[in-house]
Amino acid sequence: MASHVIDMIMMKNNFGTEAMRGVWSEDNRLQKHLDVEAALALAERVRPAWNNIVNHRKEE
Repeated sequence: MASHVIDMIMMKNNFGTEAMRGVWSEDNRLQKHLDVEAALALAERVRPAWNNIVNHRKEE
């Protein structure tokens, strides 16, 4: 038995496509959170090099 109208087999496509439901799936949401964490970790790793470049650039 469906617990919500969007969980009902006959009604589910009235509220979005299978692809759109995939965007909000638990697995996809977790993966996007992990992608953000990885991007932040990479940014922190290259920050010292970026700061070095900025501090030693020539002003025109």
